[in-house]
Amino acid sequence: MTSPQTSNIIPLPPAAIAQGDYGFIGRDHIVKTLERALQQQAQAGLLIHGIAGIGKTTLVQGFLKWLQQTNSLKANIFWFRFDDIRSFEFMVNQMIEGLFGAEALISPIQQKMDNLCAVFKQNPFILVWDNFEYASGLEDMELMPLLSVDDRKQLKEFLQRLHNSKTKVIITSCLTENWLSNTECTRMPLGGLQGEEFWQYCHAVAHHFGLALDHDDINYRNLMEKLHGHPLAMRAVLLKLDETPVNILLQEFEQISDHTEPGEVIAHTNAAFGLLESSFPPEYTAVLQFIGLHQRYLQLNTLVDMMRNSELATGKIIIKACITVLEHVGLLRPQEKGIYTIHPVLNQYLKHHHPAEAAVQAAFVDLMGYFADHLAAKEFNEQRAPFFIHSANFYYALSLARTFEMDGHAVALTQSLAVFAQNNQDFEGAMRLYESLANLYSQHSDDLGLASCYHQLGRIAQERRDFVSAEQWYLRSLAMKEQDGDEQGIANTYAQLGTLKQIQQHWITAAQWFIKAAVIFNNSNDIESVARVAKIYIALLQQSGASHQNEINRLWQQSGMEQTADLFEESNKIDRNYH
Repeated sequence: MTSPQTSNIIPLPPAAIAQGDYGFIGRDHIVKTLERALQQQAQAGLLIHGIAGIGKTTLVQGFLKWLQQTNSLKANIFWFRFDDIRSFEFMVNQMIEGLFGAEALISPIQQKMDNLCAVFKQNPFILVWDNFEYASGLEDMELMPLLSVDDRKQLKEFLQRLHNSKTKVIITSCLTENWLSNTECTRMPLGGLQGEEFWQYCHAVAHHFGLALDHDDINYRNLMEKLHGHPLAMRAVLLKLDETPVNILLQEFEQISDHTEPGEVIAHTNAAFGLLESSFPPEYTAVLQFIGLHQRYLQLNTLVDMMRNSELATGKIIIKACITVLEHVGLLRPQEKGIYTIHPVLNQYLKHHHPAEAAVQAAFVDLMGYFADHLAAKEFNEQRAPFFIHSANFYYALSLARTFEMDGHAVALTQSLAVFAQNNQDFEGAMRLYESLANLYSQHSDDLGLASCYHQLGRIAQERRDFVSAEQWYLRSLAMKEQDGDEQGIANTYAQLGTLKQIQQHWITAAQWFIKAAVIFNNSNDIESVARVAKIYIALLQQSGASHQNEINRLWQQSGMEQTADLFEESNKIDRNYH
């Protein structure tokens, strides 16, 4: 464990620093209320809830920065975005590795929970659970729950165990999250900007875009007040002032508002975006459909390739122009190398007002499927960046592939996501994906694919120290490989069974499995694999102790293999571990 920092200035995580174009404006009263709540409440959680785009994440970012600037930040911070978390275990592993180091990841999940809670109860930390609506799903935004019922139960238990602790959890959500009780979290509703803060934001936007505002114009005041202090809606309407007189803008806004659905929570926001869109050229329509399919991040080059290969081909100049407008509104935020973060409000608006045609969805699945398939065989360090950008896009493409019965792409996407989840220590998520992949292979009677899934499920169980389940999965994989005569696959599973027994210190059984693997590799003239197994075997011999070494050495000599010394010399040329 790393102890809390003693420095006067505690660093903020990257997610807490990325504020909007104008910094943190207003919310002074709420910031102070938030500070008091975290100091005084017994509940571990504080839920900040409000409609999409109202500024929940910005509030938390501004609050943490204010604490840091006033030297009031006494707690280390873990920030989690729940639009990219698909298992409770993954979140736990991130905190375990940060506090105790990677070697602690092999502990059972319950022990990890106990260790975390012990640290969090006695030391001040702030955990931020951002975009928490993704955990349980949001029907109005067509969001399926990303966490299972069991995962959500574990989140509740976690909050319960941190009651009256020094650690607090700040939660942001579009929902009131009624599945969490009042003993687990208090709730703080967040509305739009009001009073002086409202006008302060207006003038910041106007100054940024070089607009002149007339405070005394009754039409201007009426127009802005109709936006209920929603920052993104205000920004969208202000951009129109550069080309449209305010009295005409007010009339157009009221006409669009009349066509919104009665009682719609964000009717004023949709009206503001509709007003902005009224001046878009027709060529933007196809671009908006493609953008609407993307989740979290958009990559310009990927979008261009996707549209080039579709029936709605559009030039890069038009695509970039459309992106620039959305960037000005704050719905897309540039990062680097043509990458943009997507505001959830944009996803919601485009799904309702520019639903993607079947051909657009197919083009999206096609490119994402090929891209994911390309990444599956890469090393983890090469997977990190593209999966950080496109993980949510891969998942959405997978859901579309299932809908359109594009089975080849469904297999590629599921396999790539499973491999990355496994590499990223998200064992629960990886297990679910491999089980889904196994079901796909089973439907198509693909025994080799099914055997490969069982083998990987065995490796995951082994990583989680569930040795009984690991052996069962390996033996199921082995049976299918033997049935199909897959000699290379059989040898690999023999070696994995040897590794499993080696971990458990079942030295003789491990030796027997390794020898069976080496014999098959030798018979197929795979000298490199034989040398690799020999290197592991020598390590086994050294680890086993004097009481087993004679028998382990005798088993190798009786196997009919080449001399151990010769193989050991060859194995020294192999730098990577077998598994």
